[in-house]
Amino acid sequence: MLVGTGAFALYLLLPPLPVRTPDLNKGAPVALVADSKNNGKRCEAKAYCFGSSYCDRDFTIDPHCAALQKRLLDAAEANDVAAARSAVAMGANVNAPGLTVGRDWWIKSIHPAAFKGNTQVVSFLLDNGADVNDVYMCCFTSKTPLMEAIGGNHLETAQLLISRGANVHFKGIEDWTALRLAEQEGNENMIGLLDRAGAMSWRHRAERRLVKLYGKNPRDHRYKFSD
Repeated sequence: MLVGTGAFALYLLLPPLPVRTPDLNKGAPVALVADSKNNGKRCEAKAYCFGSSYCDRDFTIDPHCAALQKRLLDAAEANDVAAARSAVAMGANVNAPGLTVGRDWWIKSIHPAAFKGNTQVVSFLLDNGADVNDVYMCCFTSKTPLMEAIGGNHLETAQLLISRGANVHFKGIEDWTALRLAEQEGNENMIGLLDRAGAMSWRHRAERRLVKLYGKNPRDHRYKFSD
């Protein structure tokens, strides 16, 4: 009886076993190719625009850098590593936002790449210094690249981001976390990944497993394990 009770307790409390992370080795950063347009300098980590019609006081008018950042963003969205590499070699900054196609708003390339599950581009951007925990704030939401990958249900991309140091405990607007987002999406594989990465408390884990066993929320009866 004690053995059975102990095994049951271990089942409730122990995190799942680890899984293999994507086999993507870190690459060397792309060197800047100096020319008359970039004057031997990479674009700074700030927002650029093409002209005054797109600018306000928070943006810098620089058609060259604006074009490079848009080129990098387009490459990230299209999962085109070669085009991303070319943009970075010409002076694009992986931590500067680009202007999205057909929209008057700016976003850093790692976010759409993560949301679309473009794992190779995400790896390339991280190799070249992209902030793995960059926070994109828009439309009453705030998301990290990890949360973008979870929102797009891309497990391999999420694995890569976590292996590169993504913060699984980040809380956005209205206390949204990566785990809460994964639970909303109902992606059990993603939930397991986050649990292995330390995102889930033992109480939360026990509660979820009791639900699986008994088919109802333990918050409604004597199993009261929630934080």
